[in-house]
Amino acid sequence: MVPVTSSEQRGGPAQAVITPLADEKGYADELIRRLCDELPPRRTGTPAELRAQEFVAAEFDRIGLSTELEPFRFNDNLYAALALHFGVGVLASVVAGRRPVLGAGLHALVGGSYWLDSTRRAEILRRALPYRGSQNLVATIPAAGETRLRIVCLSHIDASYTGRMFEPRFKKRFYHKGESAPYTAKSLAIPTHAELVAAAVALTRAVLGKRSASAERLLRQIEYGLTVPSLLGLVLNGEIVLRDLTVPGASDNLTGVAACLLLANRLRAERHPDVEYVFVATGAEEAGTGGARRLVEAKREEWSPADTVVLAIDTLSGGEIFYGEEGEFGALVVPSLLEQAFTGAAASDPDFDGIRKYRVPVGGTDAQTFSYAGYEAGSIICVDLSEGSPRHYHHPSDTPDNVDLDTFALALDFAEAVIDRIVEARLGY
Repeated sequence: MVPVTSSEQRGGPAQAVITPLADEKGYADELIRRLCDELPPRRTGTPAELRAQEFVAAEFDRIGLSTELEPFRFNDNLYAALALHFGVGVLASVVAGRRPVLGAGLHALVGGSYWLDSTRRAEILRRALPYRGSQNLVATIPAAGETRLRIVCLSHIDASYTGRMFEPRFKKRFYHKGESAPYTAKSLAIPTHAELVAAAVALTRAVLGKRSASAERLLRQIEYGLTVPSLLGLVLNGEIVLRDLTVPGASDNLTGVAACLLLANRLRAERHPDVEYVFVATGAEEAGTGGARRLVEAKREEWSPADTVVLAIDTLSGGEIFYGEEGEFGALVVPSLLEQAFTGAAASDPDFDGIRKYRVPVGGTDAQTFSYAGYEAGSIICVDLSEGSPRHYHHPSDTPDNVDLDTFALALDFAEAVIDRIVEARLGY
């Protein structure tokens, strides 16, 4: 695959019937419906994902932005990667019965691998799964002169798999409710840490040997108990893999894609001469922010963290509007500049009253990947606090009919207000 520029032929649905950008809610509704109705499910690494990005690229072209599709390779299924980790964790407890040192090594491998994967430091067990071709769509409004500030707005084009854990009744019973996320809400941190503790328990049992049968039995029982979170993770994620069903992904995250197009249209007309605006529709986000990982690798030298601020715009429907504090093992604290931009924007208009921070307990947006790479990065999201996620999240009901366009429009205005405050804070105007 080679990069596709705006001068090359693109496929996907025809562009002609999209309503004018002046009718922003109508434009977003039409865009989301076309992409959901006329393309197959937008799985990572499929022709449908590429065709959707080509369609969106043509829309960026139409409003005057230069675009490029940048290829990369990544896994296509986050839940397969999770099932693999947790499955090896269960296997480790079985093996440790006769080979405690080997079992300890496997437990440590699972805990270390997922911690490194989640914090974007390395991909270890994930590499046992196939890597497929995907791509990032990058659209740019260049600065008129020297670039003193670069603002990167991230959305993602791919849609998620679904399973029992995303059923509304399951979420309301088991997902964390409220705005803060205690350790017990970190549903992927618990089995990861349990695996590391199990490694220590199995190693201790190996050292004790046969010197104390009662101690060995106790340690074995503790190890089994520590394996329960991994067993649950294996069952829940394995069910998603076996079900093999992709959701429409209208809210998550075609609302973000539409918002980036509309922001580009606004900022193109009102741009500051020394600010470069970049809009990205990543691929493979639902596979574990694969597109953002590869974007960081490709752009690190060009996009210096010193002059680049990143804003993920992800799921602008299905609840209240928040800005996110992400991190599966601990809070990725929102940088002070962005915190001030978020709070300043929220205080700037009565319509934004109530927009506040939400501590994301599990998963996260593409902004998380940039945060781990040292960038000032944050996210704008929607969450239904009664469910602990957006409504219709990773569920077949995430259809265009269930997109709340009023919330979308308010979130779009909020995103622009945040961008204005970033420019003001960095450049003084």
